[in-house]
Formats: sequence, C-alpha cells, structure tokens
Amino acid sequence: KELAKKAVNPEKVFERAAQDAVRFSLDEVIGENKWVVIDQPQISLNSDDRIFKYHARLTIFPEVKLPEYKKIAEELVKAMKEKIATLTITEKEIDDSLKWLQDTRVKGADGERLEINDEFARKLGNFKDLVDLKKSLREGVLAEKKERERQKTLIEILDEIAKETVVDIPQVMVKRYSEGNKLGSEEAEKKVKAHLVVYKIAETEHLEPTEKEVEEEVQKNQWQLKRSGIDENKFYDYIYERIQQHKVYAKLLNTNSN
Repeated sequence: KELAKKAVNPEKVFERAAQDAVRFSLDEVIGENKWVVIDQPQISLNSDDRIFKYHARLTIFPEVKLPEYKKIAEELVKAMKEKIATLTITEKEIDDSLKWLQDTRVKGADGERLEINDEFARKLGNFKDLVDLKKSLREGVLAEKKERERQKTLIEILDEIAKETVVDIPQVMVKRYSEGNKLGSEEAEKKVKAHLVVYKIAETEHLEPTEKEVEEEVQKNQWQLKRSGIDENKFYDYIYERIQQHKVYAKLLNTNSN
C-alpha cells in the first residue's frame, strides 16, 4: 500500500475515475431521454470524501413544434396555381428573346447580325421555320415564369411556417451558423430556424433520403467534392441535407391537408 501511494498520483487517478464516471452516467441519462447533444457538456464537480457528485449543463437539439403546415402550404399553392393559370406571354417578350438569340450569333469581326427569318430559325436547331422557333420560345418563357412562381411560393410557404413554428433555438447553433456563413446573428437565427422547420417536416413526413439516393448523388457530384476539397463525410452530410430539402420542397408544393 505504501509503495502504491508513492507510485500513483492520487489526483490523476481521481481525474481519470471522474471522467469515466461522468461519461458513463451522462451517456445513460442522454440515452434514456433520447436527447441529441449538440455541444460539449459543461461539467462542474461537487464531490466530498463520501460521495462523487457533479453538475452537467447540456445543450440539446431543440424541440420543434410545427403549426398546421399542410394547411398553410395548401392555401398558398392554391393561390399560386390560380396565378399560373393567368400567366401570358407578350409579343415583346418573344421579340426580346429573339433579339437575345440574334446577339449571341453575331457574324464576323464587324459584328454583323443574322436576319431573323426562317433560315435563322433552322440554323438554331430542329426548327422548321420562324413560327416553330417562336412557339418553342413561348413555351420556354412560360415555363420560366411558372418556375419563378413556384420558387416564390415555396419561399412564402417556408416563411409562413417558420413564423408560426415554436422552437427555442440554442445560441450555439446560431453562433456556429453565423461564423460558418459570415452572417449577422439575426439573419443566422432566421436561417437556422428555416433549417429546423425543414428537418422537422422531413421527420414528420418520413422524407429521409435512402442510402442509395445519397450514394448516387455523391457519385454524380464527385467533381464538386474534388474541387471543394472538403471532408468526404461532411460532403455526404451536405448531399443528404440537399436531397432531404428537395423532398420537403416537393411535398410542400404538392401537399393537401387530408
């Protein structure tokens, strides 16, 4: 015993024993409560000779209480469809598109422009004549307008859902997002809340990406991984989140309240 006392540093033994005791007991409590801890626990020891005690301050993933998000989405999508049904394409828009095409096909060093006629249309691709080209342009411009309306409506839906969502966002999440994206705290908090809304809808609707979906998308975007030089696991998480977002967006734009 005397030799052991001389050979062993009591403080280091206590420190190691305390670390193990904290780790094992905290893991048990976290598991029982199904908490997701998002920051390093803050530990303070409060022990005496008879008993080992400590206090732990944990930052856990927040509870997100969504409003009736399907109803919100349904009302805004209905308004979007009504607006899309009234979209028109003016002759000026077609003419502007033709002039843009003409400007992209300037001939020679003197900047001579091709005349807009049937021959011009045929040179552009699989078009019979100018009428056929104009028809294609009309369809393309209309498709762009519809897509803009869909994107605008999606932003409105997410904003309205976020406004009515109840969540206590941990400041550590805001700080990390603010520092990682060089945003002010107010803007960062808004973005974090939007991410939490998407996450919760995905969880509620079971819209989690499959491993196969993520792997296929990772393979398609290998060039992006190589160019960015980021960690492969982080890139996997990024792809996972992107697929999940797209699934949620599609659900919101095609949802019903039933």
